[in-house]
Amino acid sequence: MDTRVDNRISAGIKQKASKALADPALPKYWDIPNVKTMNSIEEAIDDLKTNKLEGTMSYPELEKLLDE
Repeated sequence: MDTRVDNRISAGIKQKASKALADPALPKYWDIPNVKTMNSIEEAIDDLKTNKLEGTMSYPELEKLLDE
C-alpha cells in the first residue's frame, strides 16, 4: 500500500488565501521600523558598547546605585 500526498498548492489558491488572510488594518509598510523604534534599537546597541553596569545582591546597594 503505497500512498502519496500531493502538497503542492496552486498559485490561484495561494493568492485567494493571501487576500483572505491579509489584515486590512495593517498599514502598507507595517514591517519597517519607525523612527522611535530605530532610536531605541540604536540606544540599546550603544549601551552594549559601553561598560556594563555594576551588579548588586542587596536592595540598599541597588538603591544607592540608582541614586547616583
